[in-house]
Amino acid sequence: MQKIEHASLLKISFVLCLIGFLLYVRMLGNNFALGDDKYQIQVNALIKHVNTIPQLFLGSTVYDPSGKELNGVYYKPLMETAFALIYVVFKLNPFGYHLFDLVFHLINTILLFVFLRKLFALQKMQHEQVLSFFISLIFLIHPANVESVAFIASTQELLYMFFLFITMLVSLRFLEKSSKKLLIIITVSTFASLLSKEAGVVALIVSPLAAYLYNRSKTIALFLANATGFLLYILLRLGIAHVPFDTKIPEPIMMASLPQRLITIPYELYTYIRLIFFPKDLYIWYLWVVRSISDTRFVLLLPFDLLIIGFFVLFLFKLKSKLYIFFFIWAMVGFGIVSNIFPIDATIAERWVYGPLIGVLGMLALIAAAWIKKSHQAKVWLLLILVIFLPFFAIRSYVRIGDWKDTLTLFGHDEQYHQDSSIYYYHYGLFLKDAGKTDMAQQMLIRYIYNAHMYGPQ
Repeated sequence: MQKIEHASLLKISFVLCLIGFLLYVRMLGNNFALGDDKYQIQVNALIKHVNTIPQLFLGSTVYDPSGKELNGVYYKPLMETAFALIYVVFKLNPFGYHLFDLVFHLINTILLFVFLRKLFALQKMQHEQVLSFFISLIFLIHPANVESVAFIASTQELLYMFFLFITMLVSLRFLEKSSKKLLIIITVSTFASLLSKEAGVVALIVSPLAAYLYNRSKTIALFLANATGFLLYILLRLGIAHVPFDTKIPEPIMMASLPQRLITIPYELYTYIRLIFFPKDLYIWYLWVVRSISDTRFVLLLPFDLLIIGFFVLFLFKLKSKLYIFFFIWAMVGFGIVSNIFPIDATIAERWVYGPLIGVLGMLALIAAAWIKKSHQAKVWLLLILVIFLPFFAIRSYVRIGDWKDTLTLFGHDEQYHQDSSIYYYHYGLFLKDAGKTDMAQQMLIRYIYNAHMYGPQ
């Protein structure tokens, strides 16, 4: 039986990797993009020598050439370390950085498949391998994940989820067999996930939650292992690197008041729902802020969001499934982290869907499984849905990967979504100026001044 499962895993992994490679292969010819790639990689002297890697743990993520140090509001030293290791082989050839991201996205997809199959086995579900495969396939090709893979500065998403998957897989193993060695691995992987991105804090919730639902006696041990990883992270970040949590940068959502950020949440949630279920429009820099409760983005979108949340809450009671609770909390925590209750550097970012998407897909898989049990027609309808959505997702992702060819290609495509944005045209103008296109740069900077006067700083 074990040999059969091993052979099955190899075949499914091969299929997923082949699909992912064919979809993302054009990305390997893309260039660096945006200022993030420039200041984290291209001009970052600290990634260009292996002996300076320890310094990457003593600052933030944005290299300041004048001060020869890392500044910024975030702490992601493992991402910078990955860049340093890639630089050893590929120097400043973007191919190497894109290849690294593609490989890790494929690895994450395989880890997701293994993780789901183990979870579904705990639930003793039918068709667990088929469900695990299709969820993993959707995760692999989903258009909302393109930014996480095609934007080199989003390597943080891939790394934190890689270590989170390791944490969860070892946690599930610990539920079967107690071992101090497993607890140490959980502590280290939680620590590594946090060092990749702050969103790794989700491990402190979902890892003990799995124990609470399936082997309650192991809950405290798992929580302490995760918490130890978190405390090590806090000690390194605050005590040694001195990178605080409350630093602000002049982005609209960061400068907004708490009430303004709260009434912006319905717009954020609606956008994430749209990105997951109908990702036709994809673009960078969702910077808008809702500043009044009379704004239609609050008045109209709040009832819509409550309706969608109510739909998923309804199945909490209908399915009465421990696994559904697990995925529901994963999604709520994942989106809660990026809801700007505690301000971050954008209102919304497509790359932030990468982790929470797993919670949503897990819930949908359980709803689909229940539907199959209840109706003989369900398989036909689900197959029809997959036949429609999978090609749409793949084609949309393929096109979006091309938009990330370079900074000017990306800005030229995304301009249609930012007609009222002053910040967008300001940065577009600067990038055009750097590229030597002074006439176009002047036009964009004039548009920046006009939009700043008409619509304010957004």
